Amino acid sequence: NRLAEDVTVGGVNVGGLTQADAVVRWEEVFSQSVTLYYNDSPILLEPNIIDWRPNSQTMLANALAASGQSDFWARFFNYLTGQETQRGGADVPLLADYQRALLRQFLEDIAARYDSPPGQAGYDVPTLSVYEGREGSKLDIDEAMRLIDTALRNPTERTVQLPTGDSSESQPSLTTLRSLLIDYLDTNGFPYDGRTTVASIYIQDLTTGEELNMLGDVAFSAASTMKVPILLNFYRWL
Repeated sequence: NRLAEDVTVGGVNVGGLTQADAVVRWEEVFSQSVTLYYNDSPILLEPNIIDWRPNSQTMLANALAASGQSDFWARFFNYLTGQETQRGGADVPLLADYQRALLRQFLEDIAARYDSPPGQAGYDVPTLSVYEGREGSKLDIDEAMRLIDTALRNPTERTVQLPTGDSSESQPSLTTLRSLLIDYLDTNGFPYDGRTTVASIYIQDLTTGEELNMLGDVAFSAASTMKVPILLNFYRWL
């Protein structure tokens, strides 16, 4: 009335156990908590809180079939004569399910507690330099659910490094550059849109097409810029 020596269920060795003991063994193994890591922070996921339900009745029937219980007398004769042999390592697949909505809710709660928004990019007026803000962190819930599903069905590897992505919003942008230019002009007593001062600045990112336009359409007298074509023609004459 015991399972064959070579039978495993979901990777759990239940060979030589009674039916009741076999069920207890695999249910104990797959009810162990899964350890999730958000960066370096460990979080325990207890399978019961997502309504983890192994289909033990069907798995037991499959384990009995793998043990050759349908051919009882042949197996009994082999047992009496010491000839009971292994059947090539029969592995019964794990049959279990859980509430995926509960798992998603669990991960959304983790994200609400551990996700961090990116810091704003900044600049330094004296050195006319910009710098990145602090990187943000955001949990990839869909990928996390896939990894956790695998861990729930593994009898030994029950640790998951949660996938997180860094936000690119911390990178300096043309908006950062605009603020730097305005502050630089202000600290030098030259407001770009003052009553007696005006600065006209136009910048385009040739990769993205993004534009920075600070009074770029203001018309100015040619003034000393006329020196440029005069100089060009002078060099041509030379």
